[in-house]
Formats: sequence, structure tokens, C-alpha cells
Amino acid sequence: ARGMMASAKKRILVVEDEDKLRRVIELQLTGSGYEVDQAPAGEEALRLIDRADLVLTDLKLPGMDGIEVLSHARNLNPRAPVILMTAFGTIENAIDAMKRGAADFLLKPFSLEHLSAVIAKALEVSDLRDENRRLKDELGRKYSFDNIIGRGPAMQEIFQTVARVAPSRATILLCGESGVGKDLIGRAIHYHSPRRDKPFVKINCTAIPENLMESELFGHEKGAFTGANVTKP
Repeated sequence: ARGMMASAKKRILVVEDEDKLRRVIELQLTGSGYEVDQAPAGEEALRLIDRADLVLTDLKLPGMDGIEVLSHARNLNPRAPVILMTAFGTIENAIDAMKRGAADFLLKPFSLEHLSAVIAKALEVSDLRDENRRLKDELGRKYSFDNIIGRGPAMQEIFQTVARVAPSRATILLCGESGVGKDLIGRAIHYHSPRRDKPFVKINCTAIPENLMESELFGHEKGAFTGANVTKP
């Protein structure tokens, strides 16, 4: 059951009104090395959501249903993936839940092996997202003004300009000799902008032939021109 998560002691919240099934799931998950919280209804689950690493909830519950549990989980603990358990007759609701942000769904009846595999996969994706977020935060700190050496009045003026232009959508031209720090200032602009969580893409225009520039930047469909053997996004 991919025991890689056992050492991390991830905490899973199981929301299921059927006592026997809830107990079986709990035994399976604790046996795989997870910490488990359980709740027979959505209302009781609310006080446990904030400490969960993953929420496993039935779609049909007394009172608050699984879609509402999903909604609350997205608000109270957005980093925790939510997996829905559903019967065949409510498959359309499960698909709707995926559109609302659920990580996956399990179709009842399911095997315990499949349950473990789906949970391990969702936690793995969650860990990758956390790591990506951490690395981006580190990059943001790396390109903060405090980490760019330059205490002279000219550099202070540049920092002030970066602070003014970074929140805007204006096109910015950085000029200067090779080695003066244009790339550093460019990244500082990006990491102080509302686009800091989006990719920062560097393109060396002098290395791209003029007739291929448009294709390189915007892509092309297969067969759009001679030599376009495959579609390029």
C-alpha cells in the first residue's frame, strides 16, 4: 500500500456515517502508518478539518453532504486534498465535486488496496505542491531587495522604481552593460509583482532566427508551415 507516507505520519480525516465502513477504513489507514480522525457527519468534521493533511468524505451524509464538506475544507484548509466516496448512482455529483476542487473520488464498493493507492497519490501531489510553494517562497526571499547588494543612491533609486512598477502590467526595458545585474532586477520585479506565482520565462532573442521567433513564443499547429511536423504548444 505504498508505505512511503508512514514515516511522515500524515493525518487523515474520515467522514462517513456508516459506522462499520468508517471503522474498516480507519483500521486500514492506521495500519498503513497514518494518523486518523473520524466523524460520522459533516458538522462534526468541521472542527477537525484544519489539522488534516487529507479529507476522505462520503458524498451522501446526514445533514451536511460531502460537497459542503469539500467547500468548507477548501476554505478552512486549502492545502489538504479532498477525496469523495460515492455510489454509482451519484457519479455525476462526484464529477461535479472534481470541478469544485476535489482531488479524486472512489466509487463504492472499492478495495482497501485501491483506497490506499488513491490516498497515497493525492498526498504525493499535495507534498509536491507544498515543496513547489516552499521553493517559490525561497526564490522570493532570494530576490528581495534586502538580498540585492547595492546601498548607493543610484541603486536605492532603482529599488524604489522596481517597487512602483512591479504591481503594474507595464512593459519594462532594463538597460545596462553585461554583468551589471539586469537579470537580478528582472527577477526582483517578477517576485514583487502579482504574478509571482506564475512562471518566469527567460528567452534569448538573439539565439532564435527571426523567422522562428513567432513560433517559439506563441507555438504553431502541425502543418502550419514547411517543417512543422508536430504541433508545438
